[in-house]
Amino acid sequence: MSRDSLAPLIANDSIVLERMKQSASSRRARGARLSPADQQAFRTDSAGREQGVARGRAARAVLEQQASADSTAVRAAYERYLAKFAGPAWERLRDLGARPQRPLWASTGTKNPDYSDVRYVAELIGPNVINTMPEHTLRAFADHGAVARTLDADPDGSERMLAAAAAAGLDLSVITAELEREGVRSFCDSYHQLLACIEHKVAAGDAAAG
Repeated sequence: MSRDSLAPLIANDSIVLERMKQSASSRRARGARLSPADQQAFRTDSAGREQGVARGRAARAVLEQQASADSTAVRAAYERYLAKFAGPAWERLRDLGARPQRPLWASTGTKNPDYSDVRYVAELIGPNVINTMPEHTLRAFADHGAVARTLDADPDGSERMLAAAAAAGLDLSVITAELEREGVRSFCDSYHQLLACIEHKVAAGDAAAG
């Protein structure tokens, strides 16, 4: 994930803040609860690994020794999130009762077998975030994970790692764009399957009633 691929997330935060301002002007901000922002970056570990293999040993070293580009990108997004929900404009909204949108790290199981099975939990712990993980990852973290604030422990590290990955020849924008398309396609397929199931049951019910 590059700076460009973070742009939709930052734009989403900007939309949320603008709506908060509009609500504040009509006194609806007080007590408002907002849904979390979804930052789903974790499927890139296997895709990045494939591209790393294609690029050679230098690229693999960046992924395996410095930490994956996935958690790096999420850290960068979190830093931008903190910057968005800060400053005088946000403080005025907060004083009216508005709450910041909470980032959500989605499906944080480790796909790359070369990585720790709790990598995307242990490396991404911080205030005001939601982490949805598969049950096997939850059990693994309960067994051998360590709770510590790691998400923003090295504010400059994410930019250095993203630059290192790019220098090694990994095109993280291409990886991210492809996985976004796959994700949207998967959700659409599931939606159409649900509709087909409903239509089948409705037809069966009509036939039984007729």
